[in-house]
Amino acid sequence: MEVNIRRFTKNDATEVYNLLECAEEVHVGGLTYSEKAVQGWESIRSHDIILVGEVEGKIVGFVASKLNDPEPDSAYIDLIVVKPEYRGKGIGKKLLEQCILSLKKRGVFFVHLHVRTGFPRTVNFWKKNGFEKKEQLVWMCKEI
Repeated sequence: MEVNIRRFTKNDATEVYNLLECAEEVHVGGLTYSEKAVQGWESIRSHDIILVGEVEGKIVGFVASKLNDPEPDSAYIDLIVVKPEYRGKGIGKKLLEQCILSLKKRGVFFVHLHVRTGFPRTVNFWKKNGFEKKEQLVWMCKEI
């Protein structure tokens, strides 16, 4: 399967938002992304690395990472989503590899992320791609 990986553009916002809506992993714990927020990524997050993966011209996945988070020369991978019917075909791995390559070119030497424990397939994906568990965290929040 041929996968084309390229930078996210504002024209991708609706398809990327639809991917977010169908990814149950994203919504655990109350995380949500509005369509308006995703539409603003090209300008608001222009310094970050956000890539989409296409198969036959259709977006089937994406990865988003924030540069200099939490400190200079580091990055936080905040999202990686692949359409359920395309999972297990190496698309997530290709998105991650291209993201890391792009981060290295920008001088990043440390990448981190958070994984929800209730999704063993997701945890295994990160382990297979060289990420290690560091410590237990308790996520706390308050609606205001």
